Amino acid sequence: MSFSIPTDLTRPQLMARLAGERAYLLASFIGLDEAAISGSPLYHDWQVKDIFPHIGRWDEMFTSWISLLQQGREADLPILDETQINQTWHEQHKRYTLEQGVAVFLKGRGGLWAGLERLTDEELDRPITLATGRETTVRRWIAAAYRHDAEHAQEIRAWRKNNNIPRTSGSLCLLRALIRATRKAFLTVAATLPEDEKSRRPVCGTWTLQDVIGHITDWEAYGVEGITKVLAGDTALVSPYGADIQAWNEAHAAARQGQSWEQVWNDYQTTRQNFFYALDQLTQADLARTFHTPWGTMTLYQWVTIWAHHEQEHTADLRRELALPDTPDHLLPRH
Repeated sequence: MSFSIPTDLTRPQLMARLAGERAYLLASFIGLDEAAISGSPLYHDWQVKDIFPHIGRWDEMFTSWISLLQQGREADLPILDETQINQTWHEQHKRYTLEQGVAVFLKGRGGLWAGLERLTDEELDRPITLATGRETTVRRWIAAAYRHDAEHAQEIRAWRKNNNIPRTSGSLCLLRALIRATRKAFLTVAATLPEDEKSRRPVCGTWTLQDVIGHITDWEAYGVEGITKVLAGDTALVSPYGADIQAWNEAHAAARQGQSWEQVWNDYQTTRQNFFYALDQLTQADLARTFHTPWGTMTLYQWVTIWAHHEQEHTADLRRELALPDTPDHLLPRH
């Protein structure tokens, strides 16, 4: 993993890139069912599912290096043969189910985030001399982690295109991971905005970050309503906005103008809790249920991915507005 990295990224900007690439990676699996992920060759004896424990183990490795550094054991940092360690891990995990592999993937990143939170800014950029004489930094390890995600995302997208893999109702465990990842990506980008600008600086037309959060919340509440109604047996949802979706957006934004940041934030958090409660009621079989929506007939799986896409779109818009440095095109708006 040899590459140059930008040294001018602030700590929040670095975290935003880490979260953004993870959301992009998980979005690469939208519409892939377990049969395609677990039964399709990617290369050699690797199945698509094997990507997950592979990435998880590298995140665990980065976390262990951070721990050694904080213990003052810099001399114990290992010199690795990447090809050999990848093959060793693959032999250990190639019989894992998709769900088992995703568990390793999620645990690895959770540990890395926890390790980063313990680091001081000085530790993030302090030069580390390896046994080979080469210098590195924790910042470089974090860049390696997010570029690792990006490389595999591009790999999966190319594999899908080259093999004409059809879209279907995807994996429930990956869907839940995607929803969490898109929220973290949004929040880490939002965290790069100074506190005193979150309620006054326009970041989406005339809307402030507070307005955008209220907008996401109002739509996500409709997402919760959709899941709940379909599980209760409804087969059609009434449009919340009639004939003019922009008027609905503006009316709801106006209705929140008198609210404080704390009110909007608490509503945002509560609505997300309700969304995950609704997701927890779903089984894999439920995701294939079809029903009529304002945007046509779709499955519950497609319905849930709408809200992931919606938050990703606003995250991309926010990255562009804030001009976050070193942002690749795939994390910027497509329009």
